[in-house]
Amino acid sequence: MHHKTEYERNASRKSIGADQKASVWDAEAFTRLVNAARDKGRVSGLTHKFYRYPARFSPQFVRAAIEQFTNPGDLVFDPFMGGGTTLVEAVALGRSAIGTDISSLATFVSKAKTLVFSDEEFQCLERWIGTLKVIINIHIPSVSSKDYVDAGYHKHLGSSLTWRLRKAMEQALATAVNLPTEKVALSFSDLRCLTPLGVEESG
Repeated sequence: MHHKTEYERNASRKSIGADQKASVWDAEAFTRLVNAARDKGRVSGLTHKFYRYPARFSPQFVRAAIEQFTNPGDLVFDPFMGGGTTLVEAVALGRSAIGTDISSLATFVSKAKTLVFSDEEFQCLERWIGTLKVIINIHIPSVSSKDYVDAGYHKHLGSSLTWRLRKAMEQALATAVNLPTEKVALSFSDLRCLTPLGVEESG
């Protein structure tokens, strides 16, 4: 008959304690995931309202899943990123993120939602946005850029009902190219999905 040593008894007690703790932790984690999955609140926070992508994940559920299954610094991969909800939450939680999608719209929206500015770049962009009230004037001629037309910026804006929106976009784009850094200049195209000038209005 084998009698356990004091070391073995201590190790056994620690193992039982760890198992009990894991069971409680798993139950709590499962409850958080279920509650997040059942959340029926309006999508909000971070850049989640930039665009209403079809069948998008609940940000609360994505956040809970990332917190449960990854650690800060880990890489999160979403092979069907859609509107970029997973990428936004991963970056906000200190993870690296990679996303892929067959849809060019998904790529565009996800890039816009995950674009990160330095404080200086953000202040520059804010100053430029403050000038748009003067720049956008329906009584002033605008210049259409073939590059932007080819890139699809005038999509759904070709009718007589939308010429004002098209003109406002042309006037804003004409000044965006003069912003001091390429990243800030390019950001205006990403911000298209914030306004009714783009494919769909946020909200």
